Amino acid sequence: MNTSNSFSLLLESDISSSEEMLPVKEKDLSDTRVIRTPKDLKRDKNPIRVDEDLYNPTLIVDPITYNQKTYNIIRDDYLSGGTKQRGMVPLMEHSNATEFVYAGPTTGYAQIALAYAAKLTGKNATIIVNKDKHMHPFTRKAFDFGANVIPIQHGHLQKIQAKAVSYVNNRAYAELIPFGGSSPEFMRFMQTSIENALPPVLQDLIEDGGPKRMWIVGGSATLLNVLYKVFPKTYFTVIQIGKKIWDDQLDLTRTTKHIAIEKFKEPATFIPPYPSVSTYDAKLWIFAAQYGKDGDYIWNVAAD
Repeated sequence: MNTSNSFSLLLESDISSSEEMLPVKEKDLSDTRVIRTPKDLKRDKNPIRVDEDLYNPTLIVDPITYNQKTYNIIRDDYLSGGTKQRGMVPLMEHSNATEFVYAGPTTGYAQIALAYAAKLTGKNATIIVNKDKHMHPFTRKAFDFGANVIPIQHGHLQKIQAKAVSYVNNRAYAELIPFGGSSPEFMRFMQTSIENALPPVLQDLIEDGGPKRMWIVGGSATLLNVLYKVFPKTYFTVIQIGKKIWDDQLDLTRTTKHIAIEKFKEPATFIPPYPSVSTYDAKLWIFAAQYGKDGDYIWNVAAD
């Protein structure tokens, strides 16, 4: 039986396989022929309760000055799993599932949030990603936290999401995390956690109808839609960095959307003066530096 501290790579063909397999060794990371021991899934009757300070500490806001303007950076790059760990841990705590499955891009941070949350809660994490020549550093980080990894040949988003559905349908106590965590349950947990983590400066601003403006990047637009509720009077500028964000995902009365100038997997061409993810959050800086106003807030999900 695998525990939350075990880790393995899985073959694409293993998704519906149930025969006994061998555990993977660290040296086999680049070999997609590796096999695994299947999980003995049972209903989780006594889930671990995690100290909130471990996954949902108070938000850190760091002001920086650039071109005589002050930007207030919300620094979730200090978190091991980035912002989404704030919602992932309570989601797992309140679920009877013993395994959580996610399919997404190798450059995404949700895989790390999933793996870190599973480690804290004693659950199992499985991530399904495109098969790259070398394991992406983010996938490696998820792997190091204990996640199982299923690399899929030519794994575009629709293909790996279909594989994830198939995988979960063959396991009674596995739960699928939708792309970006965009489920009502996850979003409720995220909202509650962020509200609980607000420092006094942000609590006061919200009471006064602020902050006036906030910058954020968007893939699934999940976090943006959570922040709409946390900051009900704030005007947002979102930078689309990959998957198209549709108008019906936005509150068009208080949102401006830009499209990143770089291709999805390309790093930002204009690096911000604070730690960030070069293929994700960092891509907003070129817009914020040009169009931002004094006192603007920037939500920084994570860092490389």
